[in-house]
Amino acid sequence: MSEIEQLEQAIATLEAQRSVLGDAVVETAVGPLREKLAALRAKGSQKAQQRKQITVLFADVSGFTSMSERLDHEEVSETINALWARLDKTILEHGGFIDKHIGDAVMALFGAPTAREDDPERAIRAALGMQAEIINWKATFSKAGSALHGLVQDIRMRIGINTGPVLLGTVGSTGEYTAIGDAVNLASRLESAAPVGGVLISQDTYRHVRGIFEVTPLDPLQVKGKSEPVRVYVVNAGRPRSFRITTRGVEGIETRTIGREAELEKMKAALQSMSASGQTHLVSIVAEAGTGKSRLLYEFIKWLEEQHYPLRLFKGRATPEMNNSPYALVRNLLATSFEIQDSDPPAVVREKLERGLRASAGDVPEAGVHAAFIGHLLGYDYADDPQLAGIQGDARQIRDLATHYLTQFFVHSTQEQAGVILLEDIHWADNASLDFIEHLMNDQPGLPLLIVNLTRPLLFEGRPGWGSGPVRHTRLDLLPLSAQDSRQLVADILRKAPEVPPALVDLIVERAEGSPFYVEELIKALIDEGIILRDGEQWRVRVERLPALKVPATLTGVLQARLDNLPAADREVLQQASVVGRVFWNRVVEHMRNPESGPASSPLPVADRLETLAKKELIFPREASAFAETP
Repeated sequence: MSEIEQLEQAIATLEAQRSVLGDAVVETAVGPLREKLAALRAKGSQKAQQRKQITVLFADVSGFTSMSERLDHEEVSETINALWARLDKTILEHGGFIDKHIGDAVMALFGAPTAREDDPERAIRAALGMQAEIINWKATFSKAGSALHGLVQDIRMRIGINTGPVLLGTVGSTGEYTAIGDAVNLASRLESAAPVGGVLISQDTYRHVRGIFEVTPLDPLQVKGKSEPVRVYVVNAGRPRSFRITTRGVEGIETRTIGREAELEKMKAALQSMSASGQTHLVSIVAEAGTGKSRLLYEFIKWLEEQHYPLRLFKGRATPEMNNSPYALVRNLLATSFEIQDSDPPAVVREKLERGLRASAGDVPEAGVHAAFIGHLLGYDYADDPQLAGIQGDARQIRDLATHYLTQFFVHSTQEQAGVILLEDIHWADNASLDFIEHLMNDQPGLPLLIVNLTRPLLFEGRPGWGSGPVRHTRLDLLPLSAQDSRQLVADILRKAPEVPPALVDLIVERAEGSPFYVEELIKALIDEGIILRDGEQWRVRVERLPALKVPATLTGVLQARLDNLPAADREVLQQASVVGRVFWNRVVEHMRNPESGPASSPLPVADRLETLAKKELIFPREASAFAETP
């Protein structure tokens, strides 16, 4: 096991004990491990430079002048370091890599050395967290009656964020790992232009997070080195987490279901089968990113609402950061059902959780006990609850009782009406939550319950037996749209354009390769590039600008995340194949080698690695060429 794997395992083990040890103990232990893990990952990426799309955050603290005039250097340094310890911790907690500190400023990278699909969102949440941390830090001086209370009130922070391509690697004689490029320069200039106490993001970042945050658009910013003004937005706050995030689709256009009619009918049949038999039914919708899983679920929910079925509906979504947080998906499921917000004080959380459980089980005295055990298991603040007195040190007993009470919650919830649990992106879910879902299905297969989960094939690599228990399981594998369906989707989105050149339709269909998400993102890129002009109900196409079309940044982020999650050897084989071209020959790749790579510790034949990549649908085999045997 490598040192990186050991650190990842240690962090996961500590996170699993959060409900027993408490947040303060776990954060104290995990913080240094996260820093070391980030440093090791960065070091592993320093061998070769790479061009990559990342999100860059610049933050600058101001207001230390009055403090410096009245305190000695040691006191000022100690105070500043205490603040930066909090701010750096916030960056690391959101998956950022601290590139460097420059005076009173910090530069952080999201997506380096390892990309995630939600790097822009992580960067913005880190920025909002940093602004909140400054407020909390200043409040500590007031509570303690510190003489510094008045001196720290002038301290403020500006933050600028931009997303774009950079060159990553080591620079200078010290071999410092960093990012260089125009995207970095723009992030720095956005920080300078940001309002005091605010977060300013570029259009290139905003397009990744549209619908997730409350933003205020500002007048375009004239930036040195840019020929055209840059569109910018001030981020006010994060929106309450909704079940279906509205970042996909073309704004102002509602499309009909195309190419997924058969799968939708099977989902309807599964509900009707569950209702008739009173038995739990699991439906797994399986496909890679951008193939239409969320849209299919959206159509199913819309159909459910039109039928007026007497159902108890539960909704949950897993996100990448949940993977190492035990019971995070179950927590999200109950938080959505009981309207528990991340910003709710502990007392409000406890009140909402107990009220939600009572609504299911009836107003019985046991509801308070159940809420204490379930809340503690899910990571809510129940450390001082008298219901848990004397049992705090017995993690297994707490887990077993909480699991039993959670199971009983779903039993009670489906006594008078059938239930539907909708779970998105469970390939990112934590193991504890998936274990509970399997326990619920295996322990109570006779519940009138339909469980619909959306996942990528990755789930079945770690859980090949998912859905193999006593419940009925319907697996729906979504294939790419046919060329005909893709053309219908393009026509549906561009219906406001009276004339759409066939060359434009061919370009979109060819590049999207059957992905509805790619179709939408390519059209949004055409709009952003000024190739498609929207003027109310009348759109028009500027064909002469078609050669300027680039791969949308939103697609680059999705693809980078998939590639970065590959084992290094598999990723290198894929890179070598791409050098040959869109069509390549196995034998050519077998004779290629990156001179900057050291010898593999346990080399596998290239053919085996290509087979693995094919199973992940990153490459596709073709029929043997007529020239296959040509020397």
